[in-house]
Order: sequence, then C-alpha cells, then structure tokens
Amino acid sequence: MFARVNRWPSLKPEAIEDFRTETVPAAKQLPGLRELFLLFDEDTGRAISISLWESREAMLASEPAAQQLREQDLETGLASETPIVERYEVVVREAMP
Repeated sequence: MFARVNRWPSLKPEAIEDFRTETVPAAKQLPGLRELFLLFDEDTGRAISISLWESREAMLASEPAAQQLREQDLETGLASETPIVERYEVVVREAMP
C-alpha cells in the first residue's frame, strides 16, 4: 500500500465541506484508491490530506487528477498556498479493536 500526503499550510474551514462534496466523489472514481482522510487544525488552518493506494502504479497514475484538485482549491480561494506533496510506502498498518 502507498500513501500520498498533502500538507496544506492554510485552508479555510469551508474547504472541509468542499472536500466532502467535491474531492471525495471525484476521488472515488480513481482506480486503486482505498482510503481518504482530511485532518484539519481549526486553530491554525493547517491541514493534511492522506490518500491510501493499493499500488505505487495506481498512486502515480492518479497524479494528474490529484494536481487538478489541488489547483481548484487554490483557484477558488479555499487554500492560500500550494501544499507540500509527499509520497510514502505504508510499511506498517494495524487496525486497533
């Protein structure tokens, strides 16, 4: 499993609803996507989005769509800065009861 992490220096609170109504439905169409998270610190406006992928190939194939979604957040003013994008291999994953 692989993860793409977007670290947003500043998101408006309205971006949370946009993530639910725009990003999630668009992301559900991407082959190989397994899970999607948005973490938000309302005190600072910082946010982290994490997408988990079944393979490196699926994650890399989704890059153009992911870039388009990030650009939309900038164009609409929901984000004021481009996020830092990082990619990782998930080497330990354990669900807790």
